[in-house]
Amino acid sequence: MNNLFNIICQNFRKHIVFSLIKALEFSIGVACCLIVLECIQEERSYDEFHKNESDKYQVVNNLDFGPIKEISMGCAYPASEALKNDFPEIDIPLNFGEEEKPY
Repeated sequence: MNNLFNIICQNFRKHIVFSLIKALEFSIGVACCLIVLECIQEERSYDEFHKNESDKYQVVNNLDFGPIKEISMGCAYPASEALKNDFPEIDIPLNFGEEEKPY
């Protein structure tokens, strides 16, 4: 083991620029992998802190304006009451947006 460490040190001293470049590449690669793993963990843990997390749903609108197609992450305020009336499984409909009260 001591002999291997000596060989590594000798090669590092002999090719110092190449060794520094390789060490920098390795550290950048590890940092990128950690960032990607952290982003994946954040996306997978979305709303898992709620007690009844499996009972939550989000309503989205698929908007079609001819050649322009868009997905809106919400719906009109009266839609929550209509959904509650049409689907008795819905206990508490919530609206999220800039305004607290319906129009």
